[in-house]
Amino acid sequence: MSDIDILIKVRSVKDSFRKRLIPNVGDIDSRQREPSKHEMSMAEVAIKEFGGKIIFLKVDVQSGIKMPDALWSGVKLEIKSAKGRSSIDSQTRKGLQQIKGEGVILLDVSGSKKSIKEIQQETIHRTKRYLLSNQKGNVNIIIVRNKKIIDVLEIKKMEA
Repeated sequence: MSDIDILIKVRSVKDSFRKRLIPNVGDIDSRQREPSKHEMSMAEVAIKEFGGKIIFLKVDVQSGIKMPDALWSGVKLEIKSAKGRSSIDSQTRKGLQQIKGEGVILLDVSGSKKSIKEIQQETIHRTKRYLLSNQKGNVNIIIVRNKKIIDVLEIKKMEA
């Protein structure tokens, strides 16, 4: 077991994720920003599966500060779509930057031909690398294919 494995814990939490929310109960607030079609579609999947309130956040282009797409019942949410060979790694990295290592990345892999195992491995590897270079981290990555939840990974940096 490596130091990375001791410092960062990974587990599937699909069955216990966001238990305080009720599936199909919630809404999507797009008053601050009109989401793209893909963002809206993925937000609908999240509400259907888990429930809660998703508020799409206004983008502040002038400040240059990376922000998440939305808040989901108080938790930062970034919605990404991965299609090509290196796309899963790059989209996971961008998502981690936008939520600053704390929150949820909803990763749509519908366009990827990779197996779920390969997708999970790439996502976990990228997240571990990101979290090791940061003070703290607690990320949930929801993997979606064809509007179905495939897995929910919890990746946490432990106190040293």
